Amino acid sequence: MGDRVILHSDINCCYASIEHLHHPELAGKPLAVGGDPEARHGIVLTADYIAKKYGVKTGMALWQAKQVCPDITFVSPRMDLYLRFSRMAHEIYAEYTDRQEPYGIDECWLDVTGSSSLKGDGLLIAQEISRRMKSELGITVSVGVSFNKIFAKLGSDYKKPDAITTMYKSEFKQKAWSLPVADVKYSDVLFFYTDLINNQGLQINTLETINTVLRPTFQLAVRDDIIRKNPVDGAYCEVKKRNGGARKTRRALTVDQQRKFMEYVAKNPFFYHWYPFFVFLLGTGCRIGEAIGIRWDDIDLENRIIDINHSLTYYQRADDSYKCEFRVSLPKTEAGNRRIPMMQQVYDVLQEEYERQKQEGFCVENVDGMTNFVFTNRFGMPHNPAAVNRAIKRIVDTHNSEEEVAAKKEKREPVMIPRFSCHIFRHTFASRFCENETNIKVIQEVMGHADVSTTMNIYAEANPDVTKSVIEKLSKNMDIF
Repeated sequence: MGDRVILHSDINCCYASIEHLHHPELAGKPLAVGGDPEARHGIVLTADYIAKKYGVKTGMALWQAKQVCPDITFVSPRMDLYLRFSRMAHEIYAEYTDRQEPYGIDECWLDVTGSSSLKGDGLLIAQEISRRMKSELGITVSVGVSFNKIFAKLGSDYKKPDAITTMYKSEFKQKAWSLPVADVKYSDVLFFYTDLINNQGLQINTLETINTVLRPTFQLAVRDDIIRKNPVDGAYCEVKKRNGGARKTRRALTVDQQRKFMEYVAKNPFFYHWYPFFVFLLGTGCRIGEAIGIRWDDIDLENRIIDINHSLTYYQRADDSYKCEFRVSLPKTEAGNRRIPMMQQVYDVLQEEYERQKQEGFCVENVDGMTNFVFTNRFGMPHNPAAVNRAIKRIVDTHNSEEEVAAKKEKREPVMIPRFSCHIFRHTFASRFCENETNIKVIQEVMGHADVSTTMNIYAEANPDVTKSVIEKLSKNMDIF
């Protein structure tokens, strides 16, 4: 099987280029999009290449941009206009492949491996896309052509504007090694993280999740001598320091808290329908996306094995309907694909669910070709993570209200359950698991961590038989239900 052919198309100075089309009187003059030009505050979202030559940079305050480029013209952003151009660009991309992965409004990866026999090789497809973007939309793109996403992106960044750069296996070292990798890439990562926090509204906790995916990915490139230094190193710490320091520590439920929560759900007629799903979460340590996406096809009740090979995510649709839809996501690393032996409690609830659904019917909802989901809501749809969190909140609040009344009658201190999110089920499972197992590699394997440093920064040899025996021991000792 030959190499994949991946393109990365990046619209040059996207917002500014589109504004130049609508302001022909500004041709040849420096222009920047961002902030509120009338109030003279805000930051630069995009500057054209003329402004960039003066030192105007993305993220710079408008007054700073005016200092380095006195003749600059500021234009307020018009996101509806930029989205319309983005959609038109994707319509062009769709004529070459249906395997697109957008990154923001202006960038997109295109897997054209299967298109080569009809449309020509990757370079020819890139040249045709570049020509059509200029003739049909009036804007230019820089396109990278390579065998994977990382080097396709590097190719589109290699030369701008209106350029096509190949990064084939035979040439990527020659081209990449000549770049000031340490400085440029660290800055890019630092800006990317800062933009996610300041402009996209992400929380530090979410950024940490992104960092735990990016860092080991680049570390593999360092290990394989593809790059010399991991550009992610230090970027997260720097952004965290700029945004209020360390995040609040996530705390797992104590054994008493988890037992009390599960007992309350099991006995409450209004919340009992959540019991099997919560047992699954607390007894497998699955991420919420993995749990809502689990299918009967992934469960081997005879051998008591759960195959984790995908997850469900809940996205806002690309159209203007503001509706959301489920999509299937495949693991980003090999560690995400794993097989987990069932604890006895998990086996019991799955066996009961299977028998019940044999009588009442299995899930027929289709998500990207997948169906037969184990856990669904009353509409037959997979659970929405936000709905799971709302259910947990209702259960905790109801329990605590009833506990306060009971404790007052019995003249004792109430035993309260803290509010928590569905992710705390995974965190709690990991805490109980670590209390029963000392082999860090086994813990890493079951939890699906891409980098063992996420688990504890210690390496040990994993053995599938050891993993199974640990789960069996945990099943006996983990008295939580």
